[in-house]
Amino acid sequence: FDRLVSELSSAASELEREALPALDMLTKRVRVPELEQIRRIKNKLVRLKTRIESIHEVIERFLNDDEDMHRLNLTAEEMSRQA
Repeated sequence: FDRLVSELSSAASELEREALPALDMLTKRVRVPELEQIRRIKNKLVRLKTRIESIHEVIERFLNDDEDMHRLNLTAEEMSRQA
């Protein structure tokens, strides 16, 4: 889970580093190459948002499933006994 969060955070940071200069460039001049770059960034943002929403739904379903939560608790108890 930590790796997934780290990966999504890195993707968001990378997108931000890419977007800010491109948006800043639009304040200076509007040309087709800059607009194309903004379109690509927007597409990446939409894909990232969709991925995050999908993960959110899976986690929410898991947390709302009492049986899954019970198994998770039993696994945690077993791991603490083994330690």
